[in-house]
Amino acid sequence: MLYKLLVRPVLSLFPPESSTGVLLRMLKGARRLPLVAPIIRAGHRVKDKSLEKEVFGIRFSAPVGVAAGLDRSGEYADLFSDFGFSFIEIGSLTPLPQDVEPRPRVFTLPRDKALLSRTGNPNKGVQQAISVLSRRNPNPRTPIRIGVNISANARSLTDEAIVSDYRTSFAQMYDFADFFVVNLTDSRRPDAGLQADTDLMSEVLDELLEMRLVYDGYKPILLKISSDLMPDLLDTILDYALLSGIDGIVAGGPAGRSAELKTSPQRLQELGEGGISGRPAFQGMLETVRHISARSKGRLPVVACGGILSPEDAEMALEAGASLVEVYSAIWYQGPKIAKKTHDHILHLHDR
Repeated sequence: MLYKLLVRPVLSLFPPESSTGVLLRMLKGARRLPLVAPIIRAGHRVKDKSLEKEVFGIRFSAPVGVAAGLDRSGEYADLFSDFGFSFIEIGSLTPLPQDVEPRPRVFTLPRDKALLSRTGNPNKGVQQAISVLSRRNPNPRTPIRIGVNISANARSLTDEAIVSDYRTSFAQMYDFADFFVVNLTDSRRPDAGLQADTDLMSEVLDELLEMRLVYDGYKPILLKISSDLMPDLLDTILDYALLSGIDGIVAGGPAGRSAELKTSPQRLQELGEGGISGRPAFQGMLETVRHISARSKGRLPVVACGGILSPEDAEMALEAGASLVEVYSAIWYQGPKIAKKTHDHILHLHDR
């Protein structure tokens, strides 16, 4: 309640792309003060054995994590851990820094509880993430799993350059990841991206799966796909994942313009292209999770990501077949307490 009454109105004074960053920097600064971090942990972490899950060979303390895009370099990982999140996807990371789209490029759609984004994956590159993660001094009592989401640089236009980008990021981040998420989506056009080119997709993934064989430690490789794919393409991707040894699927992310919106067509035309995160992405994500679970007969663990704004939404995603859930827009609309609220809700269901 305090967040909605006091904090969010202040954040609304900032451009949408900057507002969540402002919140995270404020919290990170406060966390350095004596006793603040332990107080946050005491008020937000929910410890209960029934919340623990083992998914693709990794033990997670609870099912709720942070989606890619909020923390590009991993600098807020331990802050999110304090607030009860059990894992975070950092990135999406590219080998070289990039910032390809002019601002403004993120817009609020208040009537839909959504954000429209065409950021084109701005990030400071793999080396910045390595610098941040190598300086971490995490609290062993409150571990957070680090998923590293990797993409190709926008200026890499040939198949050879794209494969090289994924190979470079994978190799350089291997020691810092608990698991990898190979991002084949395009936030500006959720129905496009490398996921639409199955030959290139398999070339990228085959390369990474082969590379993994030479490392001592096994790091799960997940594939991120959108929920706007045509059914035949989705099934082709799932069949490849089942045959190749992919460890899981991150399903969802921004929705396309096919989503039903309350925002007027005129307003959408003014804003231009972009993927839509938040409430409009939820139903498509849910249907995709159900389909993956059914098609794979439960053999492909699914991380649900898209439109999860409440504990009840997370519950529905888990019931649909997801093993874990990620939030993004919910942190803007509900504040970082969303993890505790969701874990409390799940425990209440268990008690019933």
